[in-house]
Amino acid sequence: MNSVFLMKLRDRQIDEATITTEFKNRIAEELKVPLQVVVEHLCCPTEIPPGVYFKSHEKKPQARAKQSFAEAVQSSGLTPEHQAYLL
Repeated sequence: MNSVFLMKLRDRQIDEATITTEFKNRIAEELKVPLQVVVEHLCCPTEIPPGVYFKSHEKKPQARAKQSFAEAVQSSGLTPEHQAYLL
């Protein structure tokens, strides 16, 4: 994984329902946390990261719609080999 893909996971930009069970298990294993903790984090709504500044006084920025796991993998600048491994 690269930092772009990790930020998408951290910021909950990926639809949890589209992430494979094997991948969620691997995240839980690597973080040494229960699988349920990973699932609960990924299920939460996407949020604007704290500290983001914007100029508009009328309309605040809104979080984007979540991507599918495949879209996130393909749009994160990963090598074709890494994409194939994750998918």
